[in-house]
Amino acid sequence: MKNFIIFSGSFLALFFLLQIVSGMLLTFLYTPDVEGAWKSSALLSGETTLYGVGPFLLSLLSALIAALMAYGVMRKIRKNDQSR
Repeated sequence: MKNFIIFSGSFLALFFLLQIVSGMLLTFLYTPDVEGAWKSSALLSGETTLYGVGPFLLSLLSALIAALMAYGVMRKIRKNDQSR
């Protein structure tokens, strides 16, 4: 049970950290196209949705990286417990 709690906590912490870092990176690299926005504004009313769906692949990749890092943390903790 202790291992599950440690793994879950480290996974969630790493996942949220990776989501924040990837969001900041995407924000820093974003360059708006003002001319293109005005040209496509007439077409946007037909594409309005009530909620947005984020990029699934990026979230899945972040979850995979966070799981691998959490697994590494668990192995390190287990190794330290066994050496005592």
